[in-house]
Amino acid sequence: MRLDKRITALGLTRAQAKRLIARGEVRVNGEVERDAGRIVTEADEVRAQGTAAAAAGHTHLMLFKPAGVLTATRDGRETTVLDLIPAPPRGLGPVGRLDKDVTGLILLT
Repeated sequence: MRLDKRITALGLTRAQAKRLIARGEVRVNGEVERDAGRIVTEADEVRAQGTAAAAAGHTHLMLFKPAGVLTATRDGRETTVLDLIPAPPRGLGPVGRLDKDVTGLILLT
């Protein structure tokens, strides 16, 4: 994963992360890093202004979808599977789909 993307785990935008990196306020394994495109692994310790930026793991959820709920990430009129999850992680979406009137287990990742 790119260093600037990893820093967004702290709630910053990619542009804000790039500014911190350019100012020398980001350390990788204790060393100042100024390359926003540097590839970091989960094993690398990344700190921005002294705060650790944890490696983002993968999120996998199983959800029992009730009838009447859309297997979609958003819809202006209907309830979706993401509406059933309090504070869903960014980028979470269903794998496959179940029709609106069907109940069943669905995987989200």
